[in-house]
Amino acid sequence: VLQCFAVSRSGDPVSGGWNYYSINTTGGFGDYGKFSIWPDGIYGMVNLFGYLNTDGFINVRAYAFNKMQMYAGEPNVQILEVNLPSNEFTVLPANARLQSGAPPAGTPNYFVSNWNSANSLRVYKFAVDWTRVGNSSFTGPFTSVSPTSWALAPATVPAMGGNPNDTLAPRLMMQNQYSNIGGVESLWNSHTVAGSSAAAAARFYQVTVTGGTVAATTTQAFNHDPSNLNRYMPSVAVDRAGNMAIGYSTSRSNSRPAIRYAGRLASDPPNSLPQTETLLIQGGGAQTATGSGGPITRWGDYAALTLDPDGCRFWLTSEYYQVNGSNWNTRFGSFAFPPPNCTPVSNGALQGTVTALAGGAPIAGATVTLGARTATTDAGGNYSFSNLQPGTYATLTATAGGYLPSSQSNVSVPSAGTATQNFALATQAATACLVDTTQSDFQTGVGSNIDSTTAPGSLRASASDGLDQQNTNLSTSGNETNTTTWYAQTFTAGATGLLTQVDFAAFCFSCPGTAPTYTVRIRPTTGGVPATAGPELASVTVPGNTSGANGFFSAVFPVPPALTSGTTYAIVINASTVPGGGGIAALTRSGSDVYAGGARYFSNSSGNPWSLSAFDLGFRTYMQAGFAPSASQISGSKNSNPTPGLAPNWTTLSWTGSTPAGTTIRFQAAASENPNGPFNFVGPDGTAATFFTSSGADISQFSGFRYLKYRALLETSNPANTAQLDDVTLCYDNQATGPAANGGLQVGRVTLNAMINGTNRLTRVNFAQPF
Repeated sequence: VLQCFAVSRSGDPVSGGWNYYSINTTGGFGDYGKFSIWPDGIYGMVNLFGYLNTDGFINVRAYAFNKMQMYAGEPNVQILEVNLPSNEFTVLPANARLQSGAPPAGTPNYFVSNWNSANSLRVYKFAVDWTRVGNSSFTGPFTSVSPTSWALAPATVPAMGGNPNDTLAPRLMMQNQYSNIGGVESLWNSHTVAGSSAAAAARFYQVTVTGGTVAATTTQAFNHDPSNLNRYMPSVAVDRAGNMAIGYSTSRSNSRPAIRYAGRLASDPPNSLPQTETLLIQGGGAQTATGSGGPITRWGDYAALTLDPDGCRFWLTSEYYQVNGSNWNTRFGSFAFPPPNCTPVSNGALQGTVTALAGGAPIAGATVTLGARTATTDAGGNYSFSNLQPGTYATLTATAGGYLPSSQSNVSVPSAGTATQNFALATQAATACLVDTTQSDFQTGVGSNIDSTTAPGSLRASASDGLDQQNTNLSTSGNETNTTTWYAQTFTAGATGLLTQVDFAAFCFSCPGTAPTYTVRIRPTTGGVPATAGPELASVTVPGNTSGANGFFSAVFPVPPALTSGTTYAIVINASTVPGGGGIAALTRSGSDVYAGGARYFSNSSGNPWSLSAFDLGFRTYMQAGFAPSASQISGSKNSNPTPGLAPNWTTLSWTGSTPAGTTIRFQAAASENPNGPFNFVGPDGTAATFFTSSGADISQFSGFRYLKYRALLETSNPANTAQLDDVTLCYDNQATGPAANGGLQVGRVTLNAMINGTNRLTRVNFAQPF
C-alpha cells in the first residue's frame, strides 16, 4: 500500500512546481497519514492496520524524510521509520512555522499522543542526523501531566435535519503546532472531549519544551464549553505574538453544522478562552447520505487551522452543507487579532559574498542554499535572496568546486530589511585520501546488520537477536501486581546465548493518575520453581502506562544474562511503583495453562514463597545466538570536488581489519555525479557479480565521477566469529582537463547520446521513488 504526497520545489505553491513521492507502508495499510514541517526534515505518521477488513490495528509508524533531497527532486531520498508500541494511537509530529518561531538548530521533532491517559500528554523525541544516520534516535515517552482530566465525548453528536456527526474523540486529529515565542518553546494540541453537559467540547493544551526538556506539567489544559452547542474536530494555531486561536465545528439537534472559532491573547489568564466565539459560516443543511453500513456520519477529518506568512492572520478550513444531502462544501476563512495585539511582518532579503579563505579572492559560480532555495554567485562572488519570509532559518550553506563547504546556523532575516551573511571557503586539496577510521566517520554511512559500538572506530557484524519463547494466547483478564504481589513465568530456553529482551503483557485498570513502573528479573529455578531470592541473573525497571487496553512492554537488559538451551528459567515481574489515583496495575494472563515450556507462579510476599497457578503470563523472550552471517556498510558520499579545469581521478581503495576463521571482508564501489545517486555498486570488472578482495585495489574505472561510495561486505560461515573492519581509505588525484599531450589518454568522462538504466527502535533506512 502506497502513501503518496507532494513536496513544493519552491516557496510558490501555484507556479513553483511540485515533486511527487510515494512510500510503501510495508507490513500494513497506513491509515490517517499526518505530515509536518521541521527545519531538518518532513515528519509524518500513520496508524498501521492489517490489509484485510477483518485485520486489526498493528501499531503507529513514525517517519522522517530528508526534505532537502525532496525539495531538490532527488530520485533517492533518505527515510527513517520507527514502529511505536502497539498501545499508542495517532501520535502527531510537531509542525513548525517560521512566523511563530523556528526551533533552534538540532532540536528533535516532538511526537505527541493523548491516547493512554485522561490527564496527560505523552511526548516522544525524534532526533535525526542525516549525515550520520546511526546517531538518530527516537526516545520517550516523556509525560506532561495536566491538573484537570477530561471525560470521553459522545462518539457522535446530533445535527439538525441530518445524520449525527462523528467526533472522533478522544484522539488528536489536527496539527501538533510548535511555537518559539521569546525563547519559550511550546507544543499546542487539541481534541474533542465531553463538556459539562452531554455536549462535546473542544480541549486545548500547551506543553513547554524549552531547550528540549518536556515540562512535567502542562502550561495550559482547558475545555472550551461556553454553551450547550457541541464543539468538535478542533484545530489550534499560534501567531507570532503568542496569541492562540482554535477553530471547530458546531451542531446540536436544533442547530445545523457550522464552523466557529475562538481565541486567547498572550496576555489573557492561562486556561481560558476569553476572546469572543465567532461564527465563520452557518451551514444551511446537514449530511443525510446513507451508505452500505447505514447513515454516513464522518465529519471534518481534515479540518485545519494555520498561520499566514504575515505572522498574524489565521486561516481556517472545514466542511459544511449549504443544503441537506451528500455533497458537502469546503469553507476557507481568515481572521486576525488586530494591532497592537499582533503586528504583521513583511518579506525581507538575504545577501552576501563568497570568497576564498586564502587570499580573499571572490568565488564565481558558488552555490548558496537556503532551504529549498538556491542562488549562484556572480563574478564578484555576490549572492542574494529576495522575498524571504522574516524569521530564523535553520541553515545557510555555501559550496563551490575545489573548496570545502561552509554552513551557518540560525540565520535571522528581518522584516522589511536585509540580512548579510558572508562566507570564506577553504581550498580542498587536488590530491588527497578520504579515510573512514572513527565511529563518527563510519556513521556517515548506513549499515545493515552492522555493530559500530562494541569496538568504537571499527565495524563488526551484529549479533542477531531472535524470538525464542512466547505465549501470546491471552484472555482479556489479568491479576493485580504491586510492591509485594509478584508473579513469575517459567520458560525453557530454546537456544544457548544471551537473553537480550523480555516482552510482557500488562494493562492498567481504572488509572486516572500517574502510570506504574514494572521491575523485570530473570532468576534460575529449582525443580521448575522460581528461586525465592537471588542470584538475579538480570534485572531492569521499565515504565508502564495508564491504558486499560492490554499491551506488550519491552524490558531490555543492560547486561544480558547467558542462558543455556533446555534449561528452565523464571521471568519475575512486579509493579515497583503503583499507579496514582487508586488505579490497579495488572499482568495479563491466558485463560488456561497454554504454554508447555513452563508455568505461572504468584506470591503475596515478594517472591517467598511461590504458589503455582493454572494460567500463563503473556510474554516473549529474545535470544542473541550468534553473529549475523552477512553484514554490509554503505559509506557516505566521498567528494573529490575538483576545481574548474580539473577532472575527478580516483586511484585506490584500501582497508585494514581482521578476518578470523570462517570470515571474509569484500568491497564494491559506485560513482555518481550527484551526492544522492543513483549509485550502482560493482566490482573490478564493472559488474555486481565481482568484488574487490585485496587492499590497495585500483579504482580508476570510476574516474570522471565526482562522488564515490564503497560497500563493505562482512561475511561469516561461523556464527561464533565476525570479521572486523577498522578503516577504509579512498584516494584521488584530480587531473587537468583539456587536449591530451601527444595523443595520450585524457582523464575525464565522455557522455554519449544514450541512456543507462541502471520495534521501538529505528527499523530501516529506505528510499522513496518519485512517480
